[in-house]
Amino acid sequence: GRTTIGAKGSQFVAVESWIRSCARSPCSANDCDGSALLITSVLQRCADATPEELAKHDYVRAVRNAICPFYTFGIGIVAARSAEASGGHGSGGVAGHAVAVMMPTLTLLDAIHDASGYACHGEPAKTSSAARELRAARFESIFTPEILAELPTEQRIHFAKGPEAASASLPANVAARLQPFIVEGTTPSSPIMHVHDDAKRAEAKRVAKLDEDAFAKFSPNIARGMKSLHTANWYVDLVEFGMHAKHPLYVNERLRAMGEATSQLVFCPRPASGQELKTAGASPQQVAKSEFVFHPLAKVSEAVGTVLDYASEVAKRDVMPAREGVYRLSVAQTRDLARSLDSLKKLDDRLEKKDVVDGHCVAYVLSYSTLVSNPSAVESFCVRVAAGARAGVVDSLMVDDLAVNADGSPAGALIFVNCVV
Repeated sequence: GRTTIGAKGSQFVAVESWIRSCARSPCSANDCDGSALLITSVLQRCADATPEELAKHDYVRAVRNAICPFYTFGIGIVAARSAEASGGHGSGGVAGHAVAVMMPTLTLLDAIHDASGYACHGEPAKTSSAARELRAARFESIFTPEILAELPTEQRIHFAKGPEAASASLPANVAARLQPFIVEGTTPSSPIMHVHDDAKRAEAKRVAKLDEDAFAKFSPNIARGMKSLHTANWYVDLVEFGMHAKHPLYVNERLRAMGEATSQLVFCPRPASGQELKTAGASPQQVAKSEFVFHPLAKVSEAVGTVLDYASEVAKRDVMPAREGVYRLSVAQTRDLARSLDSLKKLDDRLEKKDVVDGHCVAYVLSYSTLVSNPSAVESFCVRVAAGARAGVVDSLMVDDLAVNADGSPAGALIFVNCVV
């Protein structure tokens, strides 16, 4: 989208883009589906990291240990309050939106299994024996001996029990189980879908209202404020979940031989016993409480899967690949990045550093494209924060191999601004 000037000042106007590739540099952007693809591609890259890469990169190893095999990630198609989340308000119409979704693997497998007990659009419910056989096949496609061998002893024993025992041995309180997360790509935000405790949920809403009031004091500006979208009911329903083309539930030979392989699942509210699945879409609260089932949008056999695999490889030839090597800034970008970082350094010097200060703290992130392309907007942001903040700090982190200046020196700046209003 872009910023326009209207009768009430500057405002963001969403523009559909749908570029058929991920961002190819730190300075480029895309629509919601592009940012969701970028997030899932980063997660997939961590999952596919070699032992040498895991030994070298601490954060890559941490991400892989957190998601494999405990989480299954993919593209979520959701009904949201607008096409992008920078506003984050819980009012207005409903628009199609794409996000990255992280589902606890056992929750995902249980939800698919539970869906097999319901008829759906003429397809009858599975018999109990067929459902158990399919449940075991899906579980074993993910929790392979090779995956189990990587886990600590206690976890290995837990997952080696099989699908029914592994799920049953989890805490009975669903709030204590691993929770699903939404990773939003169009604004910095909390990934939490729902806060289960009533008192904590009320407190989160109170803090979110203070966030909104604090952000208003510094508006308009080029930075992006950290939001809690779950407090504003910004996501209406989660509708569809699409997994990686190499996910075991899609490529496993046993599942394809059974004609039950799938990479696309539909969120459905859990109907009453004996009823038919008729409605797509489950609220974040229903998903967080496991009050939903996952029905395959399409099922793939061995013959069909072979054709789709070939078509997928052919289609990839029409997608621009990621650029090789570290992104090198131009001379103008190098100059503008230095100017932006200088403004932020001066802001940090001006902000009071106090252990205790009366006010409300909010966090801002500055996109890399802003730092290298719009130093005037960065200066304007710094002036606003310096004039209105009682205290604060500018946190700067250099990310190795993200980008280099025109002379080859490191340029991968990651900037967070915390300020008390």
